[in-house]
Amino acid sequence: MRVQKYVFAILFALFLVTIVSAASVPINVVAPSSVNTGQTFDVRFAINNTEATSINNLTLSYADSKSDPFASLISASSGSRTFTITTADSSSSVTYSALLDEFAVQNGTVSQEITLTFRANANALFKTHSETISLQAKNPAGNTVAVDSVGLNINVNQVSQIALVKLRDLTANQSGIINVTNLGNAGLSTVTLTAEGSIPVTFSDNNFGLNVKGSRSVQVTATSTSNLKFGSNPINIIASGSNGVSSQLQLDLVKTFCRSGEVGRNLSIQSVEIDTDADEEDEWKPLTKVVIEADVENIGTDKISNVYVEFGLFDSNGKNVADDLDFESADAEVVKIGSIDDADEEKATFEFIVPADFKEGSYRIALKAYSKSSSLGEDRLCTASSSDLAEAFYEEVSVIKEDDEDKLIIFDEVSMSPTEAICGSRIVVNFDMINVGEDEQDQVKVSLVNPELGLSVSQEIREDLGSGDSESLSFTFNIPDRATSKTYTLRLGAEYDYRSGRYRESTSDPYEISLRVTCANAPGGNGQSNVLITASLAQDSQAKAGEEMTINARVTNTGLNSSNFIIGVRNEDSWATLESISERVVLLQPGESREIRIVLDVDEDASGENTFTIDALSEGRTESRDVVIDIAGTKSAGGSSLFGSLKNNSLLWVIGLVNLVLIILIIIVAVRLSRR
Repeated sequence: MRVQKYVFAILFALFLVTIVSAASVPINVVAPSSVNTGQTFDVRFAINNTEATSINNLTLSYADSKSDPFASLISASSGSRTFTITTADSSSSVTYSALLDEFAVQNGTVSQEITLTFRANANALFKTHSETISLQAKNPAGNTVAVDSVGLNINVNQVSQIALVKLRDLTANQSGIINVTNLGNAGLSTVTLTAEGSIPVTFSDNNFGLNVKGSRSVQVTATSTSNLKFGSNPINIIASGSNGVSSQLQLDLVKTFCRSGEVGRNLSIQSVEIDTDADEEDEWKPLTKVVIEADVENIGTDKISNVYVEFGLFDSNGKNVADDLDFESADAEVVKIGSIDDADEEKATFEFIVPADFKEGSYRIALKAYSKSSSLGEDRLCTASSSDLAEAFYEEVSVIKEDDEDKLIIFDEVSMSPTEAICGSRIVVNFDMINVGEDEQDQVKVSLVNPELGLSVSQEIREDLGSGDSESLSFTFNIPDRATSKTYTLRLGAEYDYRSGRYRESTSDPYEISLRVTCANAPGGNGQSNVLITASLAQDSQAKAGEEMTINARVTNTGLNSSNFIIGVRNEDSWATLESISERVVLLQPGESREIRIVLDVDEDASGENTFTIDALSEGRTESRDVVIDIAGTKSAGGSSLFGSLKNNSLLWVIGLVNLVLIILIIIVAVRLSRR
């Protein structure tokens, strides 16, 4: 009886195991044959319930290896329902699970379709990945019901990618370092490095293999820097893989203003200020005046001697064209500021004018501070960068032609002689007329006017004046004898754009010249004299037609106070040209005298007696002295010289001889009469 019970129990247990192990089967499995890394894809299937009872509460799980990742499970759904995904992380894998609760499948039926959404891992290898989705369910009694797993065999497509990253800058004094990484999902048997650019380079390693995600650091060295130009010198590095993949990286070999690159740490350009009289600070037109100030600081702990600051202007070809600018003085693009104590700073100032014929284009302003001391030198201490410069070591500017129609003709190098005048004196205004526009001018009319002086002179230039061309011109005029003592404004202007017999444009803002005029016995002067003027022909000079002669004029202050005297010459232009006056303005103490040398160029056709006037102007009073000159002789100031009158006058010599003979005869007759 006991044996029968044991047999019955065993048979019942076998019956239960048979019921539990009778597996349901996933059917209608749909999955892609291949995917790309990072791609989202779906796996769909249904459950065919072959059990004797219904099943529900389906649980699924999927483990993704960390050493050989494939994909992550991101969602699970069936019909309109979605189910929560949970993850369990271990040292070797990440397990994704989902409970499809209330998911009932009657026995002998097929479930509603289940959709699992995956995202392929970015690091999935190029191969066929065999993965398993494990399934299990419960029956109404709560017992576990085995469900066959879903097997996946999905190819991950090949990804070919090389990454190039700069680890250290390439300079003229040091090698650059780049990192080459295989970001693809297949190994590369060979990676070849090449370079493009004007600067030749070599690589410390080349033609090497890279495993998946493998990388290699490589030094890049410039073998020659003779072709370096100011600014950025791009070098294009190309990495080519054996499977045809390639990548590029640009290295910039930068040349600053410093001859050997920036070296040393003790000099710093703290501030840079750029001021111009242009409408836009970064747009320079012809004759733009530019002032650049740079503050250089010694940020070290010791005094630095023999410090220089240099200005550079580089064109688009990297050439320094600072020498083409018009500086206040020669070599003014280099300023010596001497020694700088620690923590002190000094200022360097650069002033220049953009020439009218300066080439249009883009330019870069650069500065550098360096030491010329015997212990340092530019190769050991030089800085060329400042936070005030837009691009750290340079500032971009543009040089353009004038585009305002009423400013296309301008004037430069304007000078006037004398700068202060007296009534009746002759004034000469010299100037350069410049075409600063883009177009050639066929004809230009230049005028100098001042209605108060009755001044209105002009001249026409009928030769073509190209863009950037200039013409040196002058005007000569006399101050009226009864002009009012005051400062006059002379206006120099131009008319241009000559077409169909008329000028269509003119300067809207004429160049203004200030002229101070002071006249004796005229409005603004009192006529009282405090000066004595004498004059005579210099001993080493002769008054001959066609030659220069020198007059020595002595000016004496006869007043009670020290005074400035303005010396002028007039009324000589009918027979001579004034070449020079040794001193235009003299300061004399009471009773003091000064000799003034006046050089006149006598006309070739001059002859006989000729007169000119020397004026000395002081505090609104003018003293004048007429000087009479007999060509081939001299006249003293204020009257005739007997010797000068006789020297080259044959008639006077004859008369004198006749008189001498008569005197001798009279003396002889008188002597004889007295003896009787």
